[in-house]
Amino acid sequence: MPGNSANGNESMNYKKNMHQFVLVYSLKTSDPAYLYSFYASRRFFEEAQQVAINFSMCLAHEFVPENYVPEHTVLIMRGDFSGMYLTELSEKGFTIINAPEAHELCLDKYKTAAWFLRNAWPHPKTEIYSADNLFFPCILKPRYGKMGAGIFLLENPESITPLIEKALTNKEYLIQEYVTASFGRDIRFFFANFTEPYAIHYSDTVSAVCVMRKGTGLLSNTHQGGTMSLWNPPQSLAELAGKIFTASGLTYGTVDFLFVDEARDQFSVCELNSMPGFEALEQLCGCNAARAILSSCMQLV
Repeated sequence: MPGNSANGNESMNYKKNMHQFVLVYSLKTSDPAYLYSFYASRRFFEEAQQVAINFSMCLAHEFVPENYVPEHTVLIMRGDFSGMYLTELSEKGFTIINAPEAHELCLDKYKTAAWFLRNAWPHPKTEIYSADNLFFPCILKPRYGKMGAGIFLLENPESITPLIEKALTNKEYLIQEYVTASFGRDIRFFFANFTEPYAIHYSDTVSAVCVMRKGTGLLSNTHQGGTMSLWNPPQSLAELAGKIFTASGLTYGTVDFLFVDEARDQFSVCELNSMPGFEALEQLCGCNAARAILSSCMQLV
């Protein structure tokens, strides 16, 4: 009935107005004014004004948990945070986005690979690197990494440069099967509460925008010079992406796939991301990702 629907909306709006949404960003700066020019935080601020929620933001070193009422505070955490710290905040009563368990699953690429394997989802063979299990060709990637940094393709023993040897000494690395057909390209499903007509809808509050990312070399990340464009996935792939996202416990995030063959009809899940950047998604694909993420966060209260 219309009357019941209106009362329900008023109740939901009241609950959202009661809650404070705080964006806590870990960035390499001590200047809080930088948050108003840094792309992601600026976009969150702009969209929060549009949806009229109680929103504030601060740098990680400025955040003081005692200044907030945990039961009425939603913390949107972005940047480098340990799972232990997020768990501590959760245990104080804060709503954490993304949840500590989901963040840990995404942060630890070896844990992610093991999780894919347990669920029988196709994924390139992945092990913790050691000199004893080196094979060619292979991909070397940091166990804890982001934005494509520190990833190397080794085609033969001569590919191991002093730079790579130094990286392997300084960080824990994974060795992964090299999927040739996906060189310089992959598929990303960005999950949030998108309303764009081309979004793939899974429920009233969960949808995804699917893009193909292309690079000039091995990596397709836009931070490494790649580009992206909207891509219409096969239904089976869209269903698999939705299943993986739901099982991950993420409120918003990304699920990435590799092409397994040149025909582009076989895929292997590659990674999850709990704090994905969205500048390229907005600027190249016309999506309002900041609004979609905030909308997903608002659904939790």
